[in-house]
Amino acid sequence: MSKIKSILAILAATLLVACSSVDCGTSGRVTCNFAIQDEDGKSYDIPYYLSVTITRSIDGSDTTLINKQYAISSLNLPMSYVGESDTYTFTIEDDLDNPTVTVTDKLTISKTNKPHFEDVECVARYYHTITDIESTTNYIEDFELKNNSVTNNASVTNIILRVRPTLK
Repeated sequence: MSKIKSILAILAATLLVACSSVDCGTSGRVTCNFAIQDEDGKSYDIPYYLSVTITRSIDGSDTTLINKQYAISSLNLPMSYVGESDTYTFTIEDDLDNPTVTVTDKLTISKTNKPHFEDVECVARYYHTITDIESTTNYIEDFELKNNSVTNNASVTNIILRVRPTLK
């Protein structure tokens, strides 16, 4: 009987040691992180309603990522896993003073994609390296690529968007 207890104890210890302690969901999702600044390079809360959509490369349809949020000073937007570029459409509406004013900018980010594995028990995440950015300049006046490596580190700003103080 003591041999059976010993075998069971060894088997239980082996199973406990063999189990992974990796929690796949705790290391954050991969997003491209934007900081909003005014024309002088100071942090800026957009005093309008902002919506952001991304065009899906598979079928060309739009997916809404942000819907009419007010006073945004930063954005964390997901990127496609394997697409060579992502096109974001920024729609800014002045619902406060004149609800008929709507300005749209398109920002296209070209990138490379690299699968990132943390553990065999976790699905792969895709990290990205930004290779180029193009933007219209209706409300977004300028942009700056701060860090071209897009990972799951939300504290790193990838792109700075400098915006105009008023809608045209």
